[in-house]
Amino acid sequence: MPCLGFMGAIFLHHNWPAAPSFLPWIFLLITTVAILKADWIFKKPSIKLSLQAFLMVLLFANLGFIRSQFENKVDFPFDTKASKIQISGLIIHVANTGDQVKSIMAMDTVSVDGKKYLYKENAIIYFSDTAASIQPFSRVSMDYQAFRSKPANPYSFDLEAYKTERAIASIGYGSNIKILEQTANHIPGKYHPSWWRHLLTTRLDGLIVESRGSGLIKAMLLGQREELDKETIQVFSNTGAIHVLAVSGLHMGIIATLIYWLLSFFRIKKWLVPVTAIVTLLFALITGASPSVIRASILISLFLFGKRQKLYTNGYNLLAFVALVMLLIKPTDLYSISFQFSFTAILALLMFSQDFAKVFRTKNRVINWAWGILASSVAVQLLMTPLILYYFSRFPTYFFASGFIAIPMAFVAVAGGILGLLISFVSEDLGSFMLNGLAAVLDALYTGLEIMDRWPAAVIDDIYLSFSGVVGLLAVVFCLYAYIKQGSRWYLYGACLSLIFMIYDEFSHFAQVNKKNEIIAYDLRNGFLIDVFQGNTYHSIQSNSLKEEAIRFAAYKYRLVRKSHQMSKEKVDTESPTICRNLKDIRFCVVSTSNETIENADIYFMTRKGILDIHPEQKTMIVFLNGVSTAKKKAIRGKYINARFYDMDEESFFRVEVEGD
Repeated sequence: MPCLGFMGAIFLHHNWPAAPSFLPWIFLLITTVAILKADWIFKKPSIKLSLQAFLMVLLFANLGFIRSQFENKVDFPFDTKASKIQISGLIIHVANTGDQVKSIMAMDTVSVDGKKYLYKENAIIYFSDTAASIQPFSRVSMDYQAFRSKPANPYSFDLEAYKTERAIASIGYGSNIKILEQTANHIPGKYHPSWWRHLLTTRLDGLIVESRGSGLIKAMLLGQREELDKETIQVFSNTGAIHVLAVSGLHMGIIATLIYWLLSFFRIKKWLVPVTAIVTLLFALITGASPSVIRASILISLFLFGKRQKLYTNGYNLLAFVALVMLLIKPTDLYSISFQFSFTAILALLMFSQDFAKVFRTKNRVINWAWGILASSVAVQLLMTPLILYYFSRFPTYFFASGFIAIPMAFVAVAGGILGLLISFVSEDLGSFMLNGLAAVLDALYTGLEIMDRWPAAVIDDIYLSFSGVVGLLAVVFCLYAYIKQGSRWYLYGACLSLIFMIYDEFSHFAQVNKKNEIIAYDLRNGFLIDVFQGNTYHSIQSNSLKEEAIRFAAYKYRLVRKSHQMSKEKVDTESPTICRNLKDIRFCVVSTSNETIENADIYFMTRKGILDIHPEQKTMIVFLNGVSTAKKKAIRGKYINARFYDMDEESFFRVEVEGD
């Protein structure tokens, strides 16, 4: 209950920030006094207990508000529009993402137009593929250009939230790279876990022949997914096995099991708790300290400690305590997909797995083991499905079967990888032989996932579920479960009401978008894309140079939310993109120069070198941004007297609704 109060307060504060910062402190004082006085006011035990529980939730809600207010948000306090920005620092991580290189740099110096500043924060920097020679833990300097922070298109990637969750000061492009030190002589202590991971990765590179199997070992053992191509990751995603590629509680459980077997073999179980706690914590730090591995490390240590001391251990309380501690340290973890998926999966296992496993029992251990995996997969998917639909708009149909391949893959990669590394320090040839054999086994198991991916209807795409739909679907699951366990018809009524709410919300949304007509111009760097929505259909106008991948990235989510399907598509030559179209009583045109005039046009989209001229920093503008001055608006209105003008949204894209049935 304290955890729910704390999480609710963080959610409210981030979405609806409280204006006066002193109010949570006042409510904290009032709640504390009320808790102390509750024993004196009420004498009946049931009333007293209910009131104390309610006040406890309020107490932690106030603490959640206060903690959110003091959360450190890392900013890049430099003028990103300056003529020249140079940065220097230590490269912590390097990953090849295909056509460019992504790196994480621990900055130490920022130079703005020749003036230097000391600045010790992290930045994510992208380079062209020519920067592939940059190695982790080298010191470099470069020219730097930061990304703009606001989302470019509706429902697009939220860069600010991403930076806040990962304590990243800035994200941008690097160029003119100079290597100051190939391998840094001094590495700050907080980057030592990353240094250890780099050393282990380098050692694995020297022992294993490069292949898909070697990439799977690095991904599951060290959290290094850079060597896996998009097709491999897509297969794991389509089969519902993507969770094994991210180091999580499953991998931590395998390590804890290995430690238990090892200490049992040497008959020194009394060291089980401290050894497991230390090893799992080190493993969590080396693999990147994601919320899922930190959660698993603390949870396993607390559970083993309770069992060792013969204390009563309640899984729900342990899970809530770990969530409370993690959110107290870093409240933005509440918005991390890793945090949400990790705790939701464990909650599902606590609630459903044992009940599902009891449905079918035999004397055959192999069959019981297989049924246990199936029961756990179904249990986890019950609560994970709403989140998967909300974030990814897709559902892996054969998730229940992929566990029979994915879980052995994780065990082979983690247990075998650790054993192979340890053996390599004794005999390098024997360690290399074992690791290459493991890579071949993983490659063979992956073939099974590939076959599963080719089964009919392996994945269902384009499913839109709103936030209210997530709440409604979870409410249906919880109410049905409570009805089965308790037998009270009120829970059944709750499930029915939640289902009715979901159906009403879905039809209400569809009815609204079906009547809405609008023009939306997406913000793209390498061309222009305009969607003309008429109810649940749309007509697309795009420059002929625009790639399908860029179109999908910019427009897929909004088109999905609109529940629309494409009516027609029109490609326009970027050299002379003059084109006019009508939507009801609105006539809009795409023209190539500001001197060009189109009779009776209501909206002009100006283009410059094939790109829509809809940025506030550019001079000629017909479609207004909110940031454009009133004087500039008046000047342009005076030039085009017969035109109607629309202000853009707060984001960079342009969207205007057109009245009419």
